[in-house]
Amino acid sequence: MATIELYAENSYTKECTANIVSIKEQFVVFNQTIFYPGGGGQPCDRGINKVIKPIIF
Repeated sequence: MATIELYAENSYTKECTANIVSIKEQFVVFNQTIFYPGGGGQPCDRGINKVIKPIIF
């Protein structure tokens, strides 16, 4: 399942709700994101992910 790139639809979006798809070591994969990835000289977005509803594994 690929992450939906919400930043491609509207680069001014400041927040969204997303679900965790997987966790691998220190990386968390979401079903959608507003964060633009770095690469090709383009600086990446930075921000905070807040957990609204805690998940117990």
